[in-house]
Amino acid sequence: MKSLLFLLVCSYTLFGQPIIIPQPAVNQFQRGEFVVRDGLGLWSSVSCVKERALLQTYWQAAGLPVLTDVPKAKRADVVLLVDAGRQEALGSEGYELIVSPKRISITGATAAGVFYGLQTLRQVLRGSPIRSLRIRDKPRFGWRSFRLVESHRAVGMAVIRTMIDELALLKFNRFHWQLTESPGRFYTPEQIQEIVRYADRQHVAVIAQVEKPEPIVHVREDDPKQILHVANLGHKLVISTGLESTLNHPATERSLELLYRLEPIPDQMPEDLRPQILGLDFVYLHNQTTAPDSLPGQLHPRLAAAAEVAWTFAQHKDFGRFKVGLTGFYKGVSGR
Repeated sequence: MKSLLFLLVCSYTLFGQPIIIPQPAVNQFQRGEFVVRDGLGLWSSVSCVKERALLQTYWQAAGLPVLTDVPKAKRADVVLLVDAGRQEALGSEGYELIVSPKRISITGATAAGVFYGLQTLRQVLRGSPIRSLRIRDKPRFGWRSFRLVESHRAVGMAVIRTMIDELALLKFNRFHWQLTESPGRFYTPEQIQEIVRYADRQHVAVIAQVEKPEPIVHVREDDPKQILHVANLGHKLVISTGLESTLNHPATERSLELLYRLEPIPDQMPEDLRPQILGLDFVYLHNQTTAPDSLPGQLHPRLAAAAEVAWTFAQHKDFGRFKVGLTGFYKGVSGR
């Protein structure tokens, strides 16, 4: 099975912007292009060692020459920087990606921010030449969850790892692994811990069924009155509403657009209550009729739409731009 690490192979632009999924807040091409050559130097902050290793993987997967570690940032052509002073501007998961003719730099207030900048860089690297650009971005919601319900038939470790690869690429930060008794027998505690470690390297928290989630209320009806009522009681909410949030439905254009246009915050919710909506939980119900190795493909392109609902601020969303971007984002998936 081919990994989704290597699917970003085409470059698309719209109105002078690179098309990135999920769409960033600030996203602009600049003059010039980054010059790729042998012997490019890489420097990273001490706190993002894992991200530096991932960058080498992504860089070589794009067919680019190996980056050489250098001791000082000023001597580097590619820089991964953790700057805690950017916390107010970028939050804990935001980043700034700048590509100039002489340097590529990703800055985040935390290693997680640098990691999400790398996921955007992976999409930038699909183009040739690598055009200069500036992207500044952070998520709308801090809770971006995909829930896999395995009922009667386990999908297996390889599929779970592939799913986590795609969740990371799309900037999800939680994998809710809901095991019923039957598939639970197929995974040993050691295997579950292996998945937890694999996901942690990609900043995806695994929430297993046997564990207890924070004191969070999951609202599963598309009822603004219920959302307001629960918020008024002082609870924090994760929204998961019926048709739009369940990713089993056929991916017709109408259903895809309904999912893309999902708005988890009711219009009538007061501003002071809105921070109590932590984010969204999207669900896929795996059953006996679905071949396990077809699972990632079964979710295309709905998972990408869900990612944009959870990450992108409402004013930056555009369904037409999103559809154009899908062409390049999933190129090659049919050949899996």
